[in-house]
Amino acid sequence: MLNYLGALFPLSPTFIITLENVMYEQEFSHKQKLLEPPQRAVHAWFLLEGVVSASVFDKDGQEVVIRLYLPKVVFTDFNSFLYGRASSVMLRAVGNVLVQHISIGDFKLRMTPFSQTNDLKEHIILRDQLLDQQRSMLIHLPDEDRFNEFSAFFPMNDLPNVVGASFLNMGTTKYCNLKAAWNSRNK
Repeated sequence: MLNYLGALFPLSPTFIITLENVMYEQEFSHKQKLLEPPQRAVHAWFLLEGVVSASVFDKDGQEVVIRLYLPKVVFTDFNSFLYGRASSVMLRAVGNVLVQHISIGDFKLRMTPFSQTNDLKEHIILRDQLLDQQRSMLIHLPDEDRFNEFSAFFPMNDLPNVVGASFLNMGTTKYCNLKAAWNSRNK
């Protein structure tokens, strides 16, 4: 995580030492929930390996994948984590996942005195906004274009079809047909 953060902004030696002492590794298996509404987010995570989906529930109670986090990213339900609100986001492992996490207590007590922490908060908020904008632009493309753009960034054969289809706001059958055609072209 320190390499990732160091590439974003300068880190003070004290920040580095403090963060190293409050980050812990954890593994999650496929479909295991990192956060489930209406719980409060009590951890922020740095994704080392795997994929994590962020979902919300529509008015009919159907789960809709709104973000897919790939390795080398910090994530949480930021409103819940910072302000103690009930989460509206489900965070779930897609396949086996390895993360480092920091608790809200350690974050508030040990990390908030550092200016780098504010830089990190801004980075996470802006990155999530960018991810939301990218998905919004994707779902307005025709199905085949939407799928092709998606396949350029995500590990197609590592994602369950239902996750990819939900993220792209398309039916699972349509997604499976496009994925089969994509796989036949990319053998």
